[in-house]
Amino acid sequence: MDHCDIESIFLVRIGTERPTWTLTDDSNAIVLGAAPRMKSLAVGLDDADAARVSGLGDVVARVQSAMTLSGGRFDVFLVGKRISDRIWRGVASADPGFAPAESMIAAWDMRESGNVVRFPVPRAS
Repeated sequence: MDHCDIESIFLVRIGTERPTWTLTDDSNAIVLGAAPRMKSLAVGLDDADAARVSGLGDVVARVQSAMTLSGGRFDVFLVGKRISDRIWRGVASADPGFAPAESMIAAWDMRESGNVVRFPVPRAS
């Protein structure tokens, strides 16, 4: 399978040719989505691939990994970095030369606001 076929599978299944991936320390499943916090598909990594991804540091790096998707097994490049002590995020690409733009990298780091409700603080008169 060449990189055009893999990108076509990503496009049909996830909605983009280069999906964002997220790995957490509690599982070997990598979650793929069209945006950093979208979850469209989970794919299991073997122990060695998961260990290599969780070995990524604060600088963007590339890890080659095998994925099984749509009945086929193929190699992809997971380009990403550690976001926190428990989360790694990046972009999956079939192109070995793919380099994410600075704006794409900045989107990985953005924290979710969560379910926080801010109550107004009474002012002293």
